[in-house]
Amino acid sequence: MSLHQRTVPGNSNAGPGEHSTGRSHNPTVSYEVSGPVRWLDAPGARLVVHVREANGHSGRYLDQDVTFDLAGVDVPTDLLPGVLVRVRARMARDLGADGPDPVPAAAVEVVD
Repeated sequence: MSLHQRTVPGNSNAGPGEHSTGRSHNPTVSYEVSGPVRWLDAPGARLVVHVREANGHSGRYLDQDVTFDLAGVDVPTDLLPGVLVRVRARMARDLGADGPDPVPAAAVEVVD
């Protein structure tokens, strides 16, 4: 009689009763918020938005003013204080107690 142990790909064959330690990385996910522009610096490097709507990952920012870093983002020419915008960012799923400040924006668009 032989013993056959089932192994899971990526895990060593440590024997019965052994389990993987779980997810060992923090995947990047999409954060999306929308709301009115509170402030925009002159060269267009940073933007402050009062978040009125947020997707599931962005719920922590709901009803707060959030500063976004616009480095490497095409900034719309009609971006002014009071204009409604949608901002997307790609960040780690688990941000811990404090997220990055400013949040690195991936895209900004004016909402009609």
